[in-house]
Amino acid sequence: MKFRSKMAFLAIAVAASVGLAGCAGDVSPGSEGETLTIAALLDVSSFDPSLPVATQLVQYWQPVYDSLLRRTPDGELVPMLATEWSYDDTRTELTLTLRDDVHFSDGNVLDAAAVKENLDRLRENTPSSALTMETVEAPDPTTVIIHLSAPDPALLDALGGNLAGYIASPAAIAAGTIATDPVGSGPYTLDSSSSVAGSTYTFVKRDGYWDPSLQKYAKIVVKPITDSTATLNALLTGQVDAALLTAKTAAQAESAGFTRYAYPIDWEGLIIYDREGTMVSALGDVRVRQAINYAIDKQAILDQVRQGYGTVTSQVFAQGSDGFDSRLDNAYPYDPQKAMQLLSEAGYGDGFTISMPTVAGL
Repeated sequence: MKFRSKMAFLAIAVAASVGLAGCAGDVSPGSEGETLTIAALLDVSSFDPSLPVATQLVQYWQPVYDSLLRRTPDGELVPMLATEWSYDDTRTELTLTLRDDVHFSDGNVLDAAAVKENLDRLRENTPSSALTMETVEAPDPTTVIIHLSAPDPALLDALGGNLAGYIASPAAIAAGTIATDPVGSGPYTLDSSSSVAGSTYTFVKRDGYWDPSLQKYAKIVVKPITDSTATLNALLTGQVDAALLTAKTAAQAESAGFTRYAYPIDWEGLIIYDREGTMVSALGDVRVRQAINYAIDKQAILDQVRQGYGTVTSQVFAQGSDGFDSRLDNAYPYDPQKAMQLLSEAGYGDGFTISMPTVAGL
């Protein structure tokens, strides 16, 4: 999980994710007894929201956990557990005002002390380079003050459902069961009797939830399917109602009558953590890292691999977000000659070898 863009060194492109769902007549939210079944790219490794894990797991976490802020479909941050928020003049102190009418599904009150405990655990479990939160205060039941080591323009996004803002019950944390038996204040609860680890996770609507407008379905089922072809087949055969497909499988689903939703909030690129050159000495030279950017034909990748779904860029922030800077969009045009020049200047004119991991289903 990353909270600041300086952790990333982008080398490829921003890509629009492609979601496919049944036509409007097939899945209509709000009906009693209605079930929404979703195909997920990854299996959930833990329900503990303090762990730095892949953002794809929010499909498992959103039903059971409320976040401090909430992001609307058009990208706007709106109140959720926090009704108000403001920075001080230095933008290193963020004050949140919480709702006073929220309870966890175990009956315990969600207050500032609970939020502080969750944020403290997040700080403990997240690498220091990825998080600017230094200390968290809870001066009264409805006030949380977050002190930062430096201004962080990504913090509000993180608190708005990007993993950092999900709040779990302190009682479940203390019991040591939060990883497998999630307890939050969200609109749904995990039905363990109808769930099978690695196969099916069933969430049922929670009675007495403070915002019924967010309970669009009586039941939500999430099925981890890591193979893209299997995901497409599950959608086509009615095993799932919605799925995140690849650009190559999207066309087949659309031709079968499914509705496509494309949203430019994802990005694809190369993240180089070994910037000191500890594992691969060449990566310790900034000229080598710059050469990687110049050497990759982002437009060709977008056209051939992503079938044109997306926009070529040199930054991680999407247009319309607070961090977007149009001046950075073309910072690294495709220029193999420039790449070779930089490699030669760095002493790697004959190239170098690096091993890179891959992730199934992504």
